[in-house]
Amino acid sequence: MAVGKGAFNERVKLLANLFQSIATTSIGVGLLAPLAASLYTSQGFSVPWSGAMLWMVWAGVLHGAAQLVLGRLRE
Repeated sequence: MAVGKGAFNERVKLLANLFQSIATTSIGVGLLAPLAASLYTSQGFSVPWSGAMLWMVWAGVLHGAAQLVLGRLRE
């Protein structure tokens, strides 16, 4: 079944939004959660920066994927 241009564009936007939401969640999981956890432990302020950087890179990749998906919009 063929979909119209409007429906196709909305599906593309929905997919891009999914990638962007996962990217935002990755920042929360990889950076904000360890930072908050380190503030509430008795061991002092310690964030696993290598792991946080991996999460940030992953978030960047997902953001790039969202940009590529949006490039498929039809005029």
